[in-house]
Amino acid sequence: LEIFVHEGIDKRIDEASEKTLGMWIQNGGVVGLVIIGLGFAGMILAFLRAVGILRARGGAILPRKIAGLLETGKWGDAFAMVANETNPTERVLSMVLQAGQSDTANLDDMAAEAILAETPAIERYGSAILIVAAVAPLLGLLGTVTGMIGTFDLITEFGTGDPRMLSGGISEEDASI
Repeated sequence: LEIFVHEGIDKRIDEASEKTLGMWIQNGGVVGLVIIGLGFAGMILAFLRAVGILRARGGAILPRKIAGLLETGKWGDAFAMVANETNPTERVLSMVLQAGQSDTANLDDMAAEAILAETPAIERYGSAILIVAAVAPLLGLLGTVTGMIGTFDLITEFGTGDPRMLSGGISEEDASI
């Protein structure tokens, strides 16, 4: 009875060919393409979020300048500094300065309200980035599972005689070669 299959010493061992990026993408199958698409979407969202945060950070020195002007009583100069309202810091300071001249008792509430109004613009795309970060590893696991299912289908159909047919299923490549 033949229990083990041995190859002769005169047979040449097949060397593995070097895989290119295109081969990796093709071997990944549909799940791999979805992961690549999610990766690009995540990079675009991260870039947009970084741009938004950098724009919001633009007025970091402005509050100290405004405080210095208000200490000397130069309200007009302080209003002129925030008149552009090009970033969230200027918009918040503008609302606080407008409320500060008329209603100093509720100044903290006005500042909190102005900050809450600017928060959604600064936190934009954060939840989408978190979803992409949570889903991508699960898709990688799904690709592995579907590859293993394909491998077991091959075992059912052809048996376990040729390891080359079985090894292809893990990377989702066409194992019928």
